[in-house]
Amino acid sequence: MDWTKGLGIPKAVIVAHGYATASSIANVANRFLAKDIFESFDMPLNVTPKQIAEEILDYSEHNDISNGLVILVDMGSLKEIYQFFPNQINVPIVIMNNVTTPIAIAVGENLQRNLPLDEIKRSLCLDEIMFLLERKIDYKTVERFVERCFSLVIYCLLAVYDVMKKDCRTQSGIHNKQ
Repeated sequence: MDWTKGLGIPKAVIVAHGYATASSIANVANRFLAKDIFESFDMPLNVTPKQIAEEILDYSEHNDISNGLVILVDMGSLKEIYQFFPNQINVPIVIMNNVTTPIAIAVGENLQRNLPLDEIKRSLCLDEIMFLLERKIDYKTVERFVERCFSLVIYCLLAVYDVMKKDCRTQSGIHNKQ
């Protein structure tokens, strides 16, 4: 039985480039949420957005999307797939770009709460803005590696200098007498 139908919850799919990217994100999100909220469409690099749109249309013919459809995509060309949907689809469709596992989980939680699609979009945009504002780049420099690289660069520069010095002496006729 379709648990989303009776609750008025939209269907949700994840579409991403790669042979298992969408599947992996959907699997983790579904396990985290303890419900099968997301279907996945993995998109090999040689598949066109139109072909993916056709797969989503096929999905919509075999699944009840009368409560709406949320499509999470990983990048660029996929956010324009709605252009390939026929006008006969008259349900709310939300396409969100730059899907990650945390975004999928957040969308899934909001779908489980049965929030309206507009509120899910707004909430997610605010969450992403706050994340970007609070984000810190964490790094660690491993000193031994840096010292070795620096030593190697100095050694190479000295070797080049030595070769150039010998070459200049040879060209000018100056020879070291030993």
